[in-house]
This record gives sequence, structure tokens and C-alpha cells, in this order.
Amino acid sequence: MGPFKKDDRTLAWLPMASPFQRNMNLAALLAGIPLYFQSDPKQLLQTIKEVRPTLLIGVPRVYEKIYLGVLEKLGRLPLGMRWIMKALLNGAMALAPRSSKERDRLSWPRRAGLKLLRRLFRPVVNLLGGRMRFMVTGSAPCREDVLLFFHALGIPLLEAYGVSECAVPLSLNRPNDFKIGTVGRPLASNNLNVEGGEIEVDGPAVFKGYENQSTQTNLTSGKYLSTGDVGKLDEEGYLRLVGRKGDLIKTSTGRKIAPAAIEQKLMKYLGAEQPMVVGEDRPYLVAIVCYAGGMTAEQKESFEKNLAKMNEGLADYERVRRCVVLDRLFSLERGELTRTLKLRRAHIEKIHGEAL
Repeated sequence: MGPFKKDDRTLAWLPMASPFQRNMNLAALLAGIPLYFQSDPKQLLQTIKEVRPTLLIGVPRVYEKIYLGVLEKLGRLPLGMRWIMKALLNGAMALAPRSSKERDRLSWPRRAGLKLLRRLFRPVVNLLGGRMRFMVTGSAPCREDVLLFFHALGIPLLEAYGVSECAVPLSLNRPNDFKIGTVGRPLASNNLNVEGGEIEVDGPAVFKGYENQSTQTNLTSGKYLSTGDVGKLDEEGYLRLVGRKGDLIKTSTGRKIAPAAIEQKLMKYLGAEQPMVVGEDRPYLVAIVCYAGGMTAEQKESFEKNLAKMNEGLADYERVRRCVVLDRLFSLERGELTRTLKLRRAHIEKIHGEAL
């Protein structure tokens, strides 16, 4: 992620057992930059204002909340001003570079437009301490509009990918080498194999086996680690994730569907905060869509139209035929999320089985 600068600083807030956080902590110690700790995630934004970090790692939900908070504030403006500000925000996101290659080749009018719009949204940058150079997201897929939002602000939000059985990230986007829609290029120490669809990795950071287990679970042919994730390398060597092998939905018609891409579309078109697609042994897909505090009047009015628009770009068997709407988010307390805020799919489906 380097080179780091002398005045860099970072903030640790994920569980200390998380390899994602531990990697960042070790990198900070190795670089000799200050490392601050906050054990209460609810105090994260307040601590960011105090610490004013230059780099931060986190799960997508944190960045989504900031983005949705901005949209909520815009939604409270008078109608005319709201329309203008939303148009300016959409304009900034449209101008944001989708890759480091594109960023390095921006035309001067586009650069000037971005610079002007960034001044307008300076309060959001100040919300993050005003010194943030870049941020990293991992543990789950991040919404594309959220990524574009932060790139538009001039704070690249970079997706990374890893598994606990490999001590370093498998791949990551870097401040000077990124591509939105991917999880970056593999680290030099990792030898990735994606020929069979599933991502496999070999290298010095891969574990030898689980504690107190004689068999080398997850290791194939005594060499590669099977991650359980499905992905592919594009023509430029960036890794694209398709979804979890174990999350693949097999409908009663025999179709196998990766829910992650459809859930990303539900976020984009419906504004749902935590969508989950269900369809195992069913003739069609059903989605659970969550809205903190319920849908706004605008979301209710455009719901069916936006759902139809989302389905237009999908194959017939991938289309969501029905939605169960929750006026709350999935939570740790109800056992619907893991400690790293991933969906516990089987448990959620069990809880909401009757509604589905």
C-alpha cells in the first residue's frame, strides 16, 4: 500500500483477531507511523475526527453509512436545492476515474470539473478528518456507487481480497494501481489459479492446516489452498470476484446463480442497504431488502419501477420476482451478521422463512 509518508497515521477498529486489521497494524509498525485504537465501532467517526488519519481500512458497511448519510442530508433540502445538489453529486461521480490508468490520462476539463465539485463536497472530506489519502475496504463486496463516491471526493476507496488461511491479502487495489469492479492485482508472493473457476492460491503465506486437525483441510493436491470463492483474472491481470462457491443458489429449475452481483444491483437500483437473494430449490428468486427505519416516500413510489429496471439487465432465471421488505437492518444481536458484518445467510433464511 506504500510508500507511506512521514506524517501518515492510521486507526485500528476492527477486531484484533481479524487478519485484515492485523496486516494493517503490522504495516504501520514496520513503517513507523502512528497507530491509534478504538474498540467501540459506534465511536468510529468521532475518533476519526480527533485522530485525523491519512489511511483507514474497514468493511463496506462503514463507507456505505457515510454515503447514505450524505444522501439522507441531501434528501432533507428544499426540492430545488435538493435537485441541484444531487445533480452535482451525480456529476462528480460520473467524472471520477474508474482506474489508475484512466486517472493518469484525465483531460484538463475533467480535472477542473472534479476539482470544483470536490470543493463543494469538502464537508464530507472534513467528516473524515480532512487528511485522508486513501481507504481500503474488504471482507465483503462494496457497492460500486460507494466506491465512485469516494473516488469523486479524491479519497480513493480501494477494494482488497483475502482469506484467513492466507496471512497476507490475495490481491488488492493500490493507490497508484486500481480498477473499480475488481479486487486488484494479486500480490507478488501469491500464485493464483482460477482455471477451474474457484480461486486457489499457493505461496509462503498459505497455512499448512487447521489446529488440532490431522487432515490439511482446504488444501488441494497438498499445494493450493481452495478459497471457496469464484473469480477470474481480466485481460490486465486484475481479479474479479463472482461470488462464494458455497453461496451459489441452485433453483428448482437446475440453474446455478451467484447472488452477489444481483445483490449489488438491488443496492444500486432500490437503495436497499443489506439485500439478500434467496432461491435454493425455488422456481424463482426472492430478495430480502433492508431499509434502516423503513423506506422513504420516494423509495416506495419508485420501488416497482426500479425493480423492473434492475431486472431488465438480467437473464430471465436471474430476475428477482418478489421482495420482502424489512424496516430494519440485519444485526449482530439477532445473529444475522458475523463479527465482520457478513450475512449469515442460512440463519437469515431460517428467521424469515415464513415471509419468503
